[in-house]
Amino acid sequence: MPWRSIDLADFFQSVLEWVIVVFLSLFGGGVRSCLRPDEHRKTVAMAMVSIFAGVITYKIARAGGCSQDLSAGLAGLAGLAGDELCRSILKLGSAIRDDPLGFLDRMRRGK
Repeated sequence: MPWRSIDLADFFQSVLEWVIVVFLSLFGGGVRSCLRPDEHRKTVAMAMVSIFAGVITYKIARAGGCSQDLSAGLAGLAGLAGDELCRSILKLGSAIRDDPLGFLDRMRRGK
């Protein structure tokens, strides 16, 4: 039979676990926006980056054998740092694109 029985207690435990992880990640992103209120940030984009960073960190921590509490704490920290890390990567990319030292031009010429 292609259907398998689902234990509702395990299902709701899993759903509750993911709701907590998403909340902690979003809360970490909210803390970041409160720490820098002078910057006008796009709230939806910040929330999406925070949740993504938190969920990925949670999955990596759980796969690495960390406890559920430690993994949830790391998810909150990743949510806090996720938006800032994304902004830093974008700044680094634009700095490389602008090439102020002419490094890429020298590499293209083979010198």
